[in-house]
Amino acid sequence: ISSEDVSCFFIENQMSFAIHGSHKSPLNETLDKIEKRLPSSHFFRANRQHIIKREAIKSVEHYFNGKLIVKLKNSLIAPVFISKEKSSTFKQWLET
Repeated sequence: ISSEDVSCFFIENQMSFAIHGSHKSPLNETLDKIEKRLPSSHFFRANRQHIIKREAIKSVEHYFNGKLIVKLKNSLIAPVFISKEKSSTFKQWLET
């Protein structure tokens, strides 16, 4: 799977997956290893469970206590939460 086709990498039941199109594919690597190979200009480590692609973002909304909630275009992916600590870094990443 090419990273160009992936909208999100995530952890579910202690397994890594990639979402590409309408498919969910299991991966044999941790998100930490995947993150190191991805271009940071296109992908953001939103939290311990998600790495999201800029082009996959549908909307960003403020949530409680300075957190953000990111809704992605792909309906296979539930909304992704960004902590208060990462929210300013995420906003800067979106602007660049």
